[in-house]
Amino acid sequence: MRILQLSDAHLESPLSSLPREKAQIRRAELRGTLCRAILEAEKEGCALALLPGDLFDQNFASEATVAALCEAFQKAGGVRFFIAPGNHDPLGPRSPYRFAEWPENVHIFKKPEMEEVALTLGGEEVSVWGCAGLPRPYDREPLRGFAVRDRARLNLGCVHGYVTGARAVPYGPIAPEEIRASGLDYLALGHVHSYLPPRAAGGTVYGYAGCLEGRGFDECGPKGLLLLEVEKGAVRHSFRPFSARQVHRIVVDVTGARTSEAAAERCAAAAAAHRDGTELPEGIPPELLDDKGGVDLSRLRDAHGRWRGFLPGEAERPLPGERVEPRDLVRFELTGELPPEAEIDPATVSALAGDYFHCEVELLARRAVDYGEIAKESTLTGEFVRACLDARERAQTAEERERAELALEYGYAALTGRKVEADGCH
Repeated sequence: MRILQLSDAHLESPLSSLPREKAQIRRAELRGTLCRAILEAEKEGCALALLPGDLFDQNFASEATVAALCEAFQKAGGVRFFIAPGNHDPLGPRSPYRFAEWPENVHIFKKPEMEEVALTLGGEEVSVWGCAGLPRPYDREPLRGFAVRDRARLNLGCVHGYVTGARAVPYGPIAPEEIRASGLDYLALGHVHSYLPPRAAGGTVYGYAGCLEGRGFDECGPKGLLLLEVEKGAVRHSFRPFSARQVHRIVVDVTGARTSEAAAERCAAAAAAHRDGTELPEGIPPELLDDKGGVDLSRLRDAHGRWRGFLPGEAERPLPGERVEPRDLVRFELTGELPPEAEIDPATVSALAGDYFHCEVELLARRAVDYGEIAKESTLTGEFVRACLDARERAQTAEERERAELALEYGYAALTGRKVEADGCH
């Protein structure tokens, strides 16, 4: 059975980090991308689509947005759509899931417990299970104690929640053993904004499609939807980038640059060489969550730097590299060490680095300091620098030397009013 999965569109997000005009454009694009994705389900010949939550950024939406979605659902009338409200768009009293007149091919799960919708599609007996996110409590465990009634049917799940592993998470915790005991053939999950390809927990395969569009510089890389072929005992999947624009964070070493023009040239070169999404993992084990319960993608590579795969028998399937395009949103993070005379203005670098829909420059590079010359001064600053250099010289261990260097760097910054990033401060 061919299935489309998408979630976390976050329609009507404020996008307050963007200028007002660009935020308006992006809000319109978020809505347009979701409508296009709905229509894509029919174009791809999908029998049904699973939408596990956070279609809206809040638990209310404008009539225009709801009308646009309803129109798209109606146009894709040959597809059955199943929506499980999430934590941003819970089933509250003002929820559009309650007041709107949704087309007949749309089913919205409205109970906090897992409920079943039984169908016959193409001669196959199918059960779609799902539950609704509620305004409170956020820590409700959606799969606790759940198991399908009839394992002979094709059982599909649609849930907004977080696979937890051993760590507690603030919303919708789902333990791998609960997935394993559920009896579902496939579980579509929402809440994580990165594409995390399906992995197996016992006989159940589960995965996140991620968000449809990156809204900020914490949502970089390819964003889109997941196409699935699901049958008893087998799940095949492919990720399709689908966003109107992509978001990129590019670290640029500007060591030695003296002018904004020189820094901008390095940014342009870095953008030309930059690729997002050149390869994606085949799954993610829950023990690789970070300390806040989020997914730490840096832990997904093995000792050889390769993405780890978790579906048995499946090889890594790299995606084409996503180039930086003029339509994209780009942030250049300038690092390295600048000469004392350097004059680099982030606004000027942004204007010269390239013609993008939105470009930001963050100057993180540190200005080089000749501490030897400063130590010759008959000033309080000179006295401080001499003491730190002496402590560094007398250091007996690497730890003592590092401590002296940090004291020198941050103490000098405090005395001279320089801004210093706290990276590496112990």
